[in-house]
Amino acid sequence: MNFIGLVERMNESLLLLQLMLDLQPSDVAIITSSKKSGDFLILGNKEKDGCQRLGYKRDIFPGAQQFLESDEWKQLTKIEYMLYDAVNRSIDHTIDTVIGRDRFNNALEEFEKVQQEVTEYCKDRVQSECTANGTVVPEEQRSKCYTDSGRLGCGYECLDEIYPLE
Repeated sequence: MNFIGLVERMNESLLLLQLMLDLQPSDVAIITSSKKSGDFLILGNKEKDGCQRLGYKRDIFPGAQQFLESDEWKQLTKIEYMLYDAVNRSIDHTIDTVIGRDRFNNALEEFEKVQQEVTEYCKDRVQSECTANGTVVPEEQRSKCYTDSGRLGCGYECLDEIYPLE
């Protein structure tokens, strides 16, 4: 089985993966630390750069804006947009023809309930690398993560508390 999901359709992508692999909603539940961290991450050297906000809308220099609207840029990113569109269509096609729209919608309700439960239970138990105001959190106060970078799989212990392995 090959599978590609989309960040913009995270819940649907995770749910498709769950249904295709015959998993439980708790098996694909995620913790989003962006609310507690205020969308701040350490992008470079923590001593030098500190926490920086992601997704913060900044002014684009006029030359850069012109380039992003140019035919040259459209040509350079054409394949990425084609892939994105193909994945989007594939998600819809899989929902409609493999899973079934009614089954998917019912499972999505259940998945979103689990996600809400996880968010509520873990919101004060998981600490990322930055606070909501952009202050670096000392490493010993951060939640454990699957990776040494401290960015992936953070808070898995909270998921294990709410949904212990059987």
